[in-house]
Amino acid sequence: MGLNSIKIYFGFVEDVDDTEKIFRVRAKIPGDTDSIQKDNLPWYYPWYGVNYLPEIGDEIPIMIFNNEFVNGFYEKKADVEKRSELSDDDYKTYLEIYKRESDKVRLMYQKSKGIEFEYDKSLQIIDKDKIVSKVNDSKITLTDDMMETIVNNLMLKMTDEGFLMKKGGETMKKLWTDLCQKISEIQFTNTNGKTVTMINKSDILAMKNRGSQFFTNE
Repeated sequence: MGLNSIKIYFGFVEDVDDTEKIFRVRAKIPGDTDSIQKDNLPWYYPWYGVNYLPEIGDEIPIMIFNNEFVNGFYEKKADVEKRSELSDDDYKTYLEIYKRESDKVRLMYQKSKGIEFEYDKSLQIIDKDKIVSKVNDSKITLTDDMMETIVNNLMLKMTDEGFLMKKGGETMKKLWTDLCQKISEIQFTNTNGKTVTMINKSDILAMKNRGSQFFTNE
């Protein structure tokens, strides 16, 4: 029997538990196989380029030959989601490599942002000139001449000019300078009741100067 016709239908995935683990699925095609029980549905094979399973309930295109629904091939999930938030350039080059909503996983490319890998609360962005890693409000940004780390309310930035640290909007250089200005000396009392000066004014001044040289002042 020859090949007389090829038709494309849209069906909804019912079963992905393929015992042979070759990415076959069972799907119901509305108006044709939707009255068949799941265990009696035929297995459809993946078409070229499909190497991961769709999820139960996903709508997928199915290729049927000679109107015989017992054999067929399926493609990846039909994606009709609008991309109105994309710029014209991003829309033309947009690539969604992988997406699984139940596991909160997404791998995509946009020209303006680069490659984005999102998994639950973590996000990895690989652009042409920088790499960004985020977990909730914590973030690391890396370029060829700078690394910036943000954790909670503390920011550390390293460049060729030195270190910049901020906490609550104040630079560590300012906090260090203010601290040194408030301290005149550091003393302690020994077991004999004698007061001993551990750090005097000249030591405090030296500490202030070393700190000023260590931290940048943005």
